[in-house]
Amino acid sequence: MRFSKICDFLNAFLRYSSGNKTCRNFFLLLTFLSAAIIFSAAFFTRCALCFAEQKFKIPPNESSVQLPANIDVCLIDNFKTAEISVSGNFSLKAFDGGGREKLNIKSSALSLKVERITSSKPAVIKYYAVLKTFPYSYLQREDKKKDALDVITALEKIFGKPVFFTYGCILKPARADFSIDVRTLFTAHGPFETEERCRKFCDEARASHKITAFAHPVREKKSVCRFDVSIGHAAIKNGKDISLKNIARLEVAPDGPAIIKNMEFGRGDKWHNFKDAKYAGSLKISGDNSGLIQIVNEISFEELLKVVVPSEIEPDSAYQAICAQAVAARSEVLAKYKTRHTESDYDFCSGTHCQAYGGINNRRKQSDRAVDETAGKIVFSNGHIVDTVYHANCGGLTEDSNKIWSAPFDSALVKITDSTTETAIDLSTNEAAIRKFITDAPASYCSVPGACNNPDKYRWTREFSRTEMEHMIKKQFDIGALKAVDVLERGASGRVVAIALKGSRKTEKVYKELPIRKLFGMLRSSLFVLEVLPGNAAGSEERFIFKGAGWGHGVGLCQDGAKGMAILGKNYEQILLHYYSNSKIISFD
Repeated sequence: MRFSKICDFLNAFLRYSSGNKTCRNFFLLLTFLSAAIIFSAAFFTRCALCFAEQKFKIPPNESSVQLPANIDVCLIDNFKTAEISVSGNFSLKAFDGGGREKLNIKSSALSLKVERITSSKPAVIKYYAVLKTFPYSYLQREDKKKDALDVITALEKIFGKPVFFTYGCILKPARADFSIDVRTLFTAHGPFETEERCRKFCDEARASHKITAFAHPVREKKSVCRFDVSIGHAAIKNGKDISLKNIARLEVAPDGPAIIKNMEFGRGDKWHNFKDAKYAGSLKISGDNSGLIQIVNEISFEELLKVVVPSEIEPDSAYQAICAQAVAARSEVLAKYKTRHTESDYDFCSGTHCQAYGGINNRRKQSDRAVDETAGKIVFSNGHIVDTVYHANCGGLTEDSNKIWSAPFDSALVKITDSTTETAIDLSTNEAAIRKFITDAPASYCSVPGACNNPDKYRWTREFSRTEMEHMIKKQFDIGALKAVDVLERGASGRVVAIALKGSRKTEKVYKELPIRKLFGMLRSSLFVLEVLPGNAAGSEERFIFKGAGWGHGVGLCQDGAKGMAILGKNYEQILLHYYSNSKIISFD
């Protein structure tokens, strides 16, 4: 109605002005000014976006690389010695600190030992508080780029001029006519001399401005590590041992597998242990950032997956769940390629921080088949490879990724209800609903019989005395006698992402689900409620009881849920599209 009235007015005005020169000139001037205003707005918007591009330092598309043939995985670090054996043929090169080749041999039956470190100096590492990250696929959309500039401008007003880091690359398959940008822009503040100071700044940023920041290390100067090496006589044709002094780097390229003696697994976990492990591919021995020994395994991309998949999901799981795990593992490697461990000389670590990689002893026929049959398949959404994170058990609900990590909202990594009913449940604010959800334990895919090999993963209880609680808290915070643990914020699934520790001396706040879980003896998840049972006159202490659901961070694919869906007849694509919303499966090889 309003539009038709405007049109009637303009028609009447034009009829009137056709015989009136002054009105006609006024109308032309008005038209010119309107066009000028529209043009100026577009011009200044474009200037702002150009400024954004300059600020983002977006490199040109010719930085494309082909799909990585080999991946560098750090197997061990922070070691003073190392021992490797090869039963078959191999080549061995040794280099000094200046990069000069000191040895180059080809033989068989290698027995090699790093005897001692002769000189050592740690790398110079500075730390930056990353306030916001932006995937470049997000920045390539004009509207999103403007939103990003607005965010950066707001951060400048609060923290001063930011520092920018770009990681990742543009992936281009050898046989494809398209590429995918997996670069990420870090918007940061710093530097800080120590990680502790940087983390404190991150906590203050969260407390004052609700910004989920994290500490990011940047290496400014490499470490120095020189070591002595002995090579057993079986490897040498003249039958003599070889001793090398002050070596900086060794490269071992065996025809078959190599064995690393006394390998460390699960550092920092309850199942921490040492055992011999067998690896395919080549091995590189050098100094790590602490100035001690590290061993890096260079392995082909698909061979890496054949070790990762059975290390991350039980090989006797339902086959379609293993296929889903294979696609998720492939997608995560590609999404994070050249964005992890950027301060080090490798692409990924071998722990669960990246993806568990335990050596070729872990390989199984079922998982090998799953990797082969899903070759090249990845999860894709809105122009980017989905960072297909996964966890053991969601407890019935997954969580939004931006509540767990410092990243923009990703429509592929959002809270979903893990059940056949798909009833929407929002537990972000309703404590009574959270308690009921945890207590009632409604049926979900991750509670399907045969899916969860440990019922304590779906629902669990941890109990501590007051003395135990105060002891755990005092390891990080000296708050005095504990008065209360208050939940400040939950995600959409009910996962706790901020708490306040109230003590007799002061109150401390803890942010993000992993630090909260670690604070209380590594809880299985942050989807919990806390009950406090009072002590009695007989002298028994207060008891703090955590009742929770699920195991892990709760974002993306629920591994037990994937098994449950497979048991119920779903295929791997249906499983993946259930956990990664607004996505599709594409071939990328």
